[in-house]
Amino acid sequence: MDINRISHIGIRITVALWVTVMFVFTPSCNSGKKHKAESILNKDSVPTMRTYGVTTLISDSGIISYKIITEEWDIYNRPDFSQWAFEKGVYLEKFDTLMHVTASIKADTAYYYDKKKLWELRSNVHIRNLAGDKFNTSLMFWDEDAKRIYSDKYISIEQADRQIVGYGFESDQSLTNYTIRQSSGVFLVEDTAPADTVKSVPVDTVKPAAVDTSSFATKWRRMFGISPSQLTTKTDAPKSTTSRSKAHPDTTSTVDSLARP
Repeated sequence: MDINRISHIGIRITVALWVTVMFVFTPSCNSGKKHKAESILNKDSVPTMRTYGVTTLISDSGIISYKIITEEWDIYNRPDFSQWAFEKGVYLEKFDTLMHVTASIKADTAYYYDKKKLWELRSNVHIRNLAGDKFNTSLMFWDEDAKRIYSDKYISIEQADRQIVGYGFESDQSLTNYTIRQSSGVFLVEDTAPADTVKSVPVDTVKPAAVDTSSFATKWRRMFGISPSQLTTKTDAPKSTTSRSKAHPDTTSTVDSLARP
């Protein structure tokens, strides 16, 4: 009896151990399926190609249109999402058919929607046209198909002799014919005063230098033996002191005191 009882107990323990082992390992096998890497739900956040330190020429219909210089260039090329991204700034030079630079563009961030042929320039956008005019704004769009550049933000235009500011802007691609909405101008005029506005010092405000009359009289007395107050002349006498006046033959212009030895 004791032997049979021990055998039954051993069988029960063995069965219990197998059940415990199956219970432990069975969930672990099922849970292994959950450790797979999850798929990326937002595929737009991953670029198809990323390039660093780029300087390249872009052509349209076999004609070179502009040059791009950028630190980082991300290209997204999928049927539902296609664009170029320049998150670390971009510098562009626009060319005409003769490869002359018609405009230069600089921005902190830029996006190019290749299917629409539309540039979106953001933050510290600075553009210079062929004439040297500078366009400064925070947002600018460049539509290549429509051949126009436009913005609805504040813009400032610096020219050689003036500065124009406003809200809203539209221009052709060469930035020579443009319209500014809500504009105002600050003209830079050279500060030159006209001749008739120059003030002169009145004559009576200038004090003459003092003359020592006593020393003058002393010198005169020593030279001629008389004082200056004793000198008498006729007002209508001619300049010569020895000839007789033609206008007054009876008068002789002379200095009596000088005739004496």
